Amino acid sequence: APSTDIAVSELTHASAEVSEIVFFLLGAMTIVEIVDAHQGFKLVTDNITTRKPRSLLWV
Repeated sequence: APSTDIAVSELTHASAEVSEIVFFLLGAMTIVEIVDAHQGFKLVTDNITTRKPRSLLWV
């Protein structure tokens, strides 16, 4: 059953990597939602005055 041990080890490693990314994104999305709920991005969006797409790339 060495091949089973290797498969379990690889699956454990892969699921650990995926869960690490998921938990990071969950935390980041929570922070963004809280900032958005308190109009934290309003300051930034109100100060963007250009309508040119090329200029928006540099903002």
